[in-house]
Amino acid sequence: MYRFIPIIILALPTLTAAQAPAIVPVQGFLTDSAGTPIDGTVTVRFGFYDGPSDPSPVYSESQEVEVDEGFFDVYVGSVDALDLSIFDGGGAAYLGIQVESDAEMSPRIPVGTVPFAAYAERSGDAQTIRGQSPADLAVPSGAIMMFNRDSCPDGWTPYAPALGRAIVGSTGTGVERTVGTRLSNAENRTHTHLVDPPIASTSISGSHSHLVDPLPVRTGRPDLTTMSLRLGSSSTWAGHYRHTHQVDIPSTRSSTEGSHSHRVDIPRVRSAGGYTSDVMPYIQLLLCQKL
Repeated sequence: MYRFIPIIILALPTLTAAQAPAIVPVQGFLTDSAGTPIDGTVTVRFGFYDGPSDPSPVYSESQEVEVDEGFFDVYVGSVDALDLSIFDGGGAAYLGIQVESDAEMSPRIPVGTVPFAAYAERSGDAQTIRGQSPADLAVPSGAIMMFNRDSCPDGWTPYAPALGRAIVGSTGTGVERTVGTRLSNAENRTHTHLVDPPIASTSISGSHSHLVDPLPVRTGRPDLTTMSLRLGSSSTWAGHYRHTHQVDIPSTRSSTEGSHSHRVDIPRVRSAGGYTSDVMPYIQLLLCQKL
């Protein structure tokens, strides 16, 4: 019968995430039942169990182990591939060891935290996100995204139909239909409106008159000399000032003789110019489509 004394179990060197190996180092001291150190090669079976008394391991492998005056070290997982995901959630928390034809040694050895850290280093806890795989979360082909950069990233191509256009949601038909002329780079387009009222005529039935009452009019303000004085052989202007006159023409009513009509033709009027930025301030971003 053999006896196993663990020295260092599951002690991993410091590694980057990309280097984390799928192996678990185990070092120990092996003796016979009398306590005599073993020297030579023995067959050892290593198994990881979820519990201290579970009947079946979640992983096991056998190795030919070189023992030097009782001391040995092995890498569990170097013979049969070890999936570190067995350590997810605290699983495979016990190590069982069987030497040659002996029964598995008891009790099993609780493992340290290193295998669980190794599993996390390899992003084992990110195999799914809320139950969805990376494939489920991948951006689908045809998706359109805005970027604050000059060119599309790898796997994306510029979405040409959207260049210089505002984006509106489709009602279910007419996807990628465009309306109007697209804006050029950073264009602030201007436009006007032409108003041309139709010609109108007044009624011609009955005699009538018109009251004309012009608005008051104020004249300009010329400079006027007000006074001059003669003192001896010279004359001096006393000064001058500017003034205006208000002229209020009285209202006058036209003659009422005879039935007549009036033709009113208001001339066409063009509005002042308006700009795109007046109604739709905008920012330019790069739209790209997933290949």
